[in-house]
Amino acid sequence: MCDFGASALAAAGAGSAAATAAGATAAATAAAGGIGSVGAATLNAALASGAASSGLGLTLGLALQIAGLAASVGGALSQGNMTADAERMQAEALQERAGVERALTGVQDARSRAAFRSEIRRQTAELAARGIDLSSPTAIALGENAAREMTFESQAIRSGGAATQAELSASARSVRARGRQAILTGRTNAAGSVLSAAPQIWPELLQ
Repeated sequence: MCDFGASALAAAGAGSAAATAAGATAAATAAAGGIGSVGAATLNAALASGAASSGLGLTLGLALQIAGLAASVGGALSQGNMTADAERMQAEALQERAGVERALTGVQDARSRAAFRSEIRRQTAELAARGIDLSSPTAIALGENAAREMTFESQAIRSGGAATQAELSASARSVRARGRQAILTGRTNAAGSVLSAAPQIWPELLQ
C-alpha cells in the first residue's frame, strides 16, 4: 500500500514538473513571437496541456498567474504592433506630402518662367514701339537682366521645394525608425514579463 502511494505521488510530481516546464517553454516562445493573440493562445494551450498531463490539475492562483502573464505578453506585443502601424501610416502620409510638394514645385517653377518670358516679350515689344534698336546696349542689358531674374527666381523655387521634400523624407525615415523600435520594445517587454513571472509560476525551473 505504501509502495503504491509513493509510486503514485512520484508519477504525479513528474507529470507536474513536465507540465510546468512545457508551460515555461511555451511562454518564452510566445514572447519571442510577433503577435499578441498567438502568444495568449500558446500560453492558454500550455495551461490546458499542463493540467491534463499532471493528473492533479492547476490551482486557481496558478491559473490566474498564467492568465495574467498571457495578458501581459499579448498586451506588450499588441501595443508594439499598433504603435508601429500608426508610425507606418504617418510615414506614408509624409512621403505622399513630399510627392505633392515635388509636383507643386515643378508647377510653380513653370509658372514663374512663363511669367518672366511674358515680361521679356512685353519689354521687347515696348522697346521696338519706341524705335529702339533691339541690338543696342540698352535693349541687351534689359534682356540680360530679365533673364538673370528669371533664373534666380527659378532656383529659389526649386531650392525651397527641395528643402521641404528633404525635410519630409527625413521625417518619414525617423517615423519608420520609431515604428521598428516600437516593435522591438513590445517584444522586449513581453520577454521581460515572461522572465519576471517564470520563477513564481514555474519554480521548478530554479531547481
